[in-house]
Amino acid sequence: VTGKAVARFKYGHAYEGDWDRGMMHGVGRYDWADGTAYEGEFADNQITGRGRFTWPDGSSYDGEVSNGRRHGHGTFKVGDSPIKYVGQWARGVREGQGALYYD
Repeated sequence: VTGKAVARFKYGHAYEGDWDRGMMHGVGRYDWADGTAYEGEFADNQITGRGRFTWPDGSSYDGEVSNGRRHGHGTFKVGDSPIKYVGQWARGVREGQGALYYD
């Protein structure tokens, strides 16, 4: 498959977006059965590039990702609270320069 398409996977996951040679590649949206979603860039079947994760509790992450994890610069907001972290991430955890805001 090459072009735009929708795929539904086992356990209720779904992907809608760009495909290249049967792989998620380009821009798309991936939804998990638990309500978690990612919208952004994919490369060779991996969540890699820039994008936005959202979770059922209202938390979100906007920024760079690599192999499905927060990696590079990004902003994580905690639910509906004013708490957010803006800064560097490595392999899914805060690492390097960043700032934690409480209002």
